[in-house]
Amino acid sequence: MSTSHRKFLENRGYALLFAVLVSAVVLGVGVSILNISRKEILLTSGAQQSKYALYAADAGYECVLYQDYHKNAFTSTSTTGYTFPLSECGATYTGTTPNSFAPTVTESNPSGNVYQFVFSIPVSQVGSCAAVTLTKTYDTSPSTDITVSTQVLSDGFNVGWEASPGDCNTPNQTKVERALLATY
Repeated sequence: MSTSHRKFLENRGYALLFAVLVSAVVLGVGVSILNISRKEILLTSGAQQSKYALYAADAGYECVLYQDYHKNAFTSTSTTGYTFPLSECGATYTGTTPNSFAPTVTESNPSGNVYQFVFSIPVSQVGSCAAVTLTKTYDTSPSTDITVSTQVLSDGFNVGWEASPGDCNTPNQTKVERALLATY
C-alpha cells in the first residue's frame, strides 16, 4: 500500500466532522439571532401597548378637565344624576358601548366637604379605557361652596373595555396600566 493511500485512509471522516462542526456553529448563530429578534418584537409590542395605556389615561384626564372647567359638572350639589355624553369628550361609539357615562359619587369624610367622583370612560375602538377618580375638597364655611382643591387620578389601560363594557378593571394578561395624577 502506498503512503498516499495510507494517509487517505487515516484522514477519512475529517470532512464529515468539519461539516458537522460548521453546521452546529451556523445553527447556534441562527438560533441566537432568532431569539434576539423575538425579544425585540416583544419589547416593541410592549412599548406600543404602553403608549395606548398612556393615551387612554390622558384622554380620561382631558375629558374630566373639560367637564370640570367648561361644564362645572363636579360640584357638591350635583353629586347624583349627572350623565356625561361621550361626544363631549371627543368620541363617538357604536355597538355595545354606551353613548354616555355616569360617575359613582361618594362622600369620603363625615364632615361633608370631600367628594369623590369615580367612573370609567371608553377611549378608542381598540378597547382601551380610563378609570378616573376626581376628588374635590370644599370649604365648609356657612353659605359657601368654594373648591379648595381638586385631584384627578386617571388610570389608562390598553385593554379592558370591550371585555366588560363599563368596567376597566377586567383582568387580562396583556393589560398595561399608566396613570396621570394632577392636583389643582
